[in-house]
Amino acid sequence: MVSIHFQLLSVLCISSFVSAAPGLNPQQLRQQQQQGQQATACTNPTQRKAWHKLTNVEKKDYVDATLCLMSKPATMGWEGATTRWDELTYVHKVNTNIVHNVGGLLPWHRYYVYLHEQMLKTECGYKGAQPYWETVLDVGNILGSSVLDPVTGFGGNGTGADLCVSDGPLANITLHMGPKYTNTDHCLKRNVNELVAQQNCSQSNIDTLFTYSKFSDVYDLFGNTIHTGGHSSIGGTGGTMTDLINSPGDPIFFLHHANLDRIWRKWQQVDPASRLYDIAGRNVPTADYISSRGLLEVSESQSLYFGDNGTETTLNHNMDMIEMLPNRTIRDVMDIKGDFLCYEYL
Repeated sequence: MVSIHFQLLSVLCISSFVSAAPGLNPQQLRQQQQQGQQATACTNPTQRKAWHKLTNVEKKDYVDATLCLMSKPATMGWEGATTRWDELTYVHKVNTNIVHNVGGLLPWHRYYVYLHEQMLKTECGYKGAQPYWETVLDVGNILGSSVLDPVTGFGGNGTGADLCVSDGPLANITLHMGPKYTNTDHCLKRNVNELVAQQNCSQSNIDTLFTYSKFSDVYDLFGNTIHTGGHSSIGGTGGTMTDLINSPGDPIFFLHHANLDRIWRKWQQVDPASRLYDIAGRNVPTADYISSRGLLEVSESQSLYFGDNGTETTLNHNMDMIEMLPNRTIRDVMDIKGDFLCYEYL
């Protein structure tokens, strides 16, 4: 099946895909996908921890691996991508108009965070696991969050008219993807918004999610409360995290989405017999969502690629990682302790 990536090339003015430079494309995973084989049973799951519970050494290892990806040269031949970090962001950029405001928001980002974790490990020698930012603990004092610590975290808020992060390990980082569908050199921008964190990331909002028993009732709540809140609490107005298309440019994106994934996992575990493989929701964003966020219209070829045979998201829904990892269906990632993903949250 043709990747969505190819369907968007002419619209995004991106150069032809360079198949000879596959980047992160583990041969074993590809063979398992093509042959329909199962991976080895998950007997030793990777253990993901909260950022604030990592030791300073563990934090440094993660930050160093992130800086490694940000400095490692691009390999895919995609226009505008200078580093492997740019290419990781590009995967999100190409998929933005089909993985937000839909039932596939959580599973696609679950796989995307997994891709990020594998890149840290296979390309930068990272030995740990993907940490998560337990945002609810910082509501009321986002600026004091340990993820924004300039010494042991990812630096603090943006400063000046351009909102550039001016301290910590990312002070001199240049991003190349964005804003929106453009490719320009710019700094990492943050504009912390404490109020939006209080409104969207509170424990009461999380508790509300757990009052619903069906995925069809919660996927919009996930997307419009703690998901949006986490992005906006860091990015505010004009920050990298609130550029929907290129938000992975800020490494906090992956800690935030790991936390969202953790909460979804907890929701699944309340009643695994009925929730572990419960998926639903529209598979194309609403017209208002597309228009208000300046996203590309969803093409017919993209819709056909979904594999849902309709407008509802199903377990057969295809998720595109444009050759950075083999494409998978939502079914493959529903259970994080299944044969494929094999990780857990502590």
